[in-house]
Amino acid sequence: PIEFARYYLISKALSIVVILSPFAVLLLISGYIGDAIGLLVFIPLSSIFIMSLYARYYQQRYNMPLNVSPVRFLIGILSSIPLFPLFAIAFINSFFPGACIFIIPALTIFYLLISLPFLVSSSYWESTIEKIVTSVS
Repeated sequence: PIEFARYYLISKALSIVVILSPFAVLLLISGYIGDAIGLLVFIPLSSIFIMSLYARYYQQRYNMPLNVSPVRFLIGILSSIPLFPLFAIAFINSFFPGACIFIIPALTIFYLLISLPFLVSSSYWESTIEKIVTSVS
């Protein structure tokens, strides 16, 4: 199950790269290097972060209505963290076209730091699977 979670997250991130690659090529042709890298690197890495959080805290029960709890509200706020750097790079790129080259390495490290722990940690996925199994019964 833990390998399945890793393969699933990696395959979803790769499918996002494949889907967004034509748009990234158009952005590269237009001269928006930062936005193109944001599409191909930052969005797939942030999707790993968001899908990992949702797998643990947003189990969907088909026979019960969705209730709002403080934990779900907090996870909703946490899932917006990866979006702020994307907005920042878009605005910085529009006002200062060459400045994104200096910001991209720092943002790459940021996105790696928030997404790779979910791929590496087996205890996170063991407790997530345990939580899913106990909440179903």
